[in-house]
Amino acid sequence: MRAGLIGLGMVANTYGAAFRNSKTVALARVFAPSPESRARFQERFADLGARTCESLQDMADDPRIDFVVVATPPNARIDTVHVLAGASKPILMEKPIERTLKAATVIVDYCEAKGLPFGIMLQHRARPIVSDMKQQLAELGPIIAVEVNVPWWRPQSYYDEPGRGSYQRDGGGVLICQAIHALDLMLSLTGPVEEVTAMCATTGFHRMEAEDFVVAGLLFENGAVGQLFATTASYPGQGETLTIHCKHG
Repeated sequence: MRAGLIGLGMVANTYGAAFRNSKTVALARVFAPSPESRARFQERFADLGARTCESLQDMADDPRIDFVVVATPPNARIDTVHVLAGASKPILMEKPIERTLKAATVIVDYCEAKGLPFGIMLQHRARPIVSDMKQQLAELGPIIAVEVNVPWWRPQSYYDEPGRGSYQRDGGGVLICQAIHALDLMLSLTGPVEEVTAMCATTGFHRMEAEDFVVAGLLFENGAVGQLFATTASYPGQGETLTIHCKHG
């Protein structure tokens, strides 16, 4: 298969490395509005041989592209999807879908109306250990309590990029940008949450519009309880964890 990549910011490096290691998918075309971003990506991943597009429409019109990875900031998603869907290009989109539920629903509904394959990159679900966890949960009985911890660190330079950590571009801070992966994995294993009691704040470590600190108590539909701790203000940063306590272990 041949893929296109739209959006050449920080996360594009992860995709570039993935394409470099893939034996089944080749990166054929790339696009970003910024010439500097295009040049920087091409320099780092010159071995991939991907050609640069001069416009979004150029990407959409290329008949050799089997699907397109959309890794733009969330505020650039709706227009991008309309162009790609108009050309019947399947889409794999970096999380989150958009900044609000309303905007995300517009994108999902549009792709469904077009009959277009549309996926979101929430890769934690695909980790081999998750299959083991599902089997163990089935053996250990009902879920009683859940702990989600995302104690990360980001320096101020991370948020100095224009728009990062803002509601207008990103839709929020640590919850929608970082903890979303752990939350998605949790929900795939525990089922829906019925009630949330939470507080969020911006700590003194960062100058940013949105939150860099969230704590929440959770009540699940199955009666289990849980807690969430997510921050990018926990120096020097540690790995995220998901702990599930069941009746028999």
